[in-house]
This record gives sequence, structure tokens and C-alpha cells, in this order.
Amino acid sequence: MKIGKLKECRFDRNEFGQFLGSATVVFDTPTDADKAIDEYHRALLDNKVLTVEHDLASIVNVAKFKKALEPKGKTLRLGPGAGRRGGRQ
Repeated sequence: MKIGKLKECRFDRNEFGQFLGSATVVFDTPTDADKAIDEYHRALLDNKVLTVEHDLASIVNVAKFKKALEPKGKTLRLGPGAGRRGGRQ
């Protein structure tokens, strides 16, 4: 069953190129990712139970990146007296 448009699919391998039994799949939309989890989490594949979940490390890194891009509401002061209240004395 096709869930949605994929941005990326990466199979995890060790330094010898052997498949480690896990993969990272990035969907175009969060809704499609949620649908994939609903459809495939705990499903059987080759007599094994799949675990399909959000990659929390990626979510946290994206959130940190977005937060870093947000305006801080502060003015950056450069030059002599920068950082001292009242400017140069």
C-alpha cells in the first residue's frame, strides 16, 4: 500500500555494508508519516514484527534548528563599548 510521497529512504548498514535491520523513511508530510505508522507499526514482514515510529532525534534536531533561526528580539551590538550599558565611557 502506498502511503504518500517519500523524500528519502535510507537502509542502515554497518561499516561492512551489512544491513542492520532498520531504515529511515522520510515522508513529504507529517500526515503521511503518521499514516505509515498507523498502517505498519506491529505489522508482520518475513515473520518479524515491525516497529515503525517517529525518529525523535530528527524531530528534536529540526526543532532546535528552527528555534535557532527565530529572531531573538535582541539587538546585536558591535564595536567599542559593545556589551556595556550606556555605551562607551
